[in-house]
Amino acid sequence: MMIGIDFDNTIACYDRAFAFAAVEMGLLPEADGLDKRAVRDRLRAAGGETDWMRLQGRVYGFYIERAQLFDGFAAFVRQARAAGCDLRIISHKSRYGHFDPERIDLIEAACGWMARRGFFAPHGLGFAGGHVGFYPTRADKLAAIATAGCDVFIDDLPEVLHDAAFPAACRPLLFAPADVGGDWAGIGKAVFS
Repeated sequence: MMIGIDFDNTIACYDRAFAFAAVEMGLLPEADGLDKRAVRDRLRAAGGETDWMRLQGRVYGFYIERAQLFDGFAAFVRQARAAGCDLRIISHKSRYGHFDPERIDLIEAACGWMARRGFFAPHGLGFAGGHVGFYPTRADKLAAIATAGCDVFIDDLPEVLHDAAFPAACRPLLFAPADVGGDWAGIGKAVFS
């Protein structure tokens, strides 16, 4: 079985990173206990769509080390590998963040983050470099899911899973850790039960 997995907000959890960076950048006076969505909603409510876009670029690059691996992801990978599954990370990511004067390469930052967490180590999570792909548009990502021949694709964005271009032969699974059964343990049960 070929399993495709999105990266941002599916493997990498940015909740703490967004809260920290929003305060560091002076976009919010405080953000303790806020997740990514709450930070976004507060910025947008204040008319800060540009601030939100600027914050995303900084978090996915400069502040990426504050991201955490979602609980249960490593266990899911081990379970999938034990079952003989092939795994691919297929994600939509721009090369550079919006309004980033430093022009930090977001793909390089994400790959570095993964390397430091053992993604490419044979005795770690065991991903080969060719099993990780970042694509500039959603259409390119959907085409990559089809080209890889994914039997299952896991993403946090319903709009990706319900896109008309999503491969018909691929089973979409929504990663929604706030919902019952939507976390990595629930995803494991959905795939392997």
